[in-house]
Amino acid sequence: MPEIVEVMQWTDLIIFDYITGNYDRIASNQDAAEKEHIPEILADNIHNLRRDKQTNTIWLIDNESGFLDGYELMRNPKKSAEAKRFISFHKQMLNSICIFRKSTIRNLNKLHFHGNPAEMLLSEVHRHEPLSDFLPKIPEKLKFHETMKSRISDVYDRVQLCKRRFRRSE
Repeated sequence: MPEIVEVMQWTDLIIFDYITGNYDRIASNQDAAEKEHIPEILADNIHNLRRDKQTNTIWLIDNESGFLDGYELMRNPKKSAEAKRFISFHKQMLNSICIFRKSTIRNLNKLHFHGNPAEMLLSEVHRHEPLSDFLPKIPEKLKFHETMKSRISDVYDRVQLCKRRFRRSE
């Protein structure tokens, strides 16, 4: 049973990094392995991730390469080979999973069916972060709202494909 819990933690990590556009965890290892022609890099420890020794829980740390930075990197894949590469790495990882926690699916559904999940996220930040009024505005060129909604839809579509493929319900 601990193995299935670990798989689902990795699935959550992949979904989180996909939605946020975080390229400084698994995708960076994929990039290094491909550029250096050393596939063994993928078996190395993933930085920006720690495992609790007592509970075996995975902790995601140092997520600054997500959302604004990640969305900026991947915003124009036609002009940037690097953007194309990281988009491809994220798609590969997303397409490698088909086991999901029920709670993850419930939360994904909330985000997917919400009219504007980015606005929901920003509202939560403003509600819970006392210094949020001092944060800079998100540049329009990032298309933050559209990008986040699109990436959530990609994950939702993946879940639906897995459900059809394995004919399992939530």
